[in-house]
Amino acid sequence: MSNFGTLSAKDRAAFLQTSSNLGLDPYEFGALVHQESGFNPNIVGGEGGNYYGLIQFGRPERTEAGLDPKKIGNYTIAEQMPHVEKWLRGRGFKTGMGIDQAYATILAGNPNA
Repeated sequence: MSNFGTLSAKDRAAFLQTSSNLGLDPYEFGALVHQESGFNPNIVGGEGGNYYGLIQFGRPERTEAGLDPKKIGNYTIAEQMPHVEKWLRGRGFKTGMGIDQAYATILAGNPNA
């Protein structure tokens, strides 16, 4: 979590709250978020530049997560973390499943992939 120390207090608190809500070790969850986005909530990447945010939501996934299309590019970590949690839960991730299932959900769409 090399960028974690540079986060605002509000962003750190939101990240830690989401980690707790999901039952994930914050260091492991931080490594996952760092791998996906470097903790940049507005990063665009992936194939064709079609992925956005902390966990690189695809276009349909942004809708599932409830991200506001008008706000894309202007989210803070604190604002985006509830959407990360909502999306993971919507795809079947349950509290305490573990980091492997969280990453499977992000990469393949469900925790059992």
